[in-house]
Amino acid sequence: MDRNWGLDDTPLPAAMDRDFKLTGPPGGLGAELGNGLGRVLFKGERNTQMFPPLQEEYERNKEVDKWVDKDRMSGLWGRGGELERELESGGRRTLVVLGINADQCVSSTIVDAFALGYDVIALRDCIATTSPGEAKDQIMFNMLHEYGFVTDSEMVGRTSLA
Repeated sequence: MDRNWGLDDTPLPAAMDRDFKLTGPPGGLGAELGNGLGRVLFKGERNTQMFPPLQEEYERNKEVDKWVDKDRMSGLWGRGGELERELESGGRRTLVVLGINADQCVSSTIVDAFALGYDVIALRDCIATTSPGEAKDQIMFNMLHEYGFVTDSEMVGRTSLA
């Protein structure tokens, strides 16, 4: 299941809007980036597309893979959201988590998944961040000691998660 930013014009909570204006691109969420990149983190815009090899894999597996847009840091914010419904309908209880930014979207999703009772596996070599310092290392430490399991993509490639 693939999850990516997909905002629309629905108003965001003030704190989220403020944070992105302080730390994100000039103008914050929804601002026009220029150069054909579209509005920041808006559904269907070029800046919300997946890394091309991952997009190709998704396109090849659309019959079993599901795209779910998100409009908050956590892919599992709130109760009964689209991702949670998809996971429940498929009987999925184990989540393999990867993405950016480790200390923002990734960690938010990990904490929420753990709180909802999912088994969470973080792929350390598939998680990155643009934050300074040891932000990713701190998240991986907490993940390993509090929220689930940490491994790498090579190990998952050799293991069946079914």
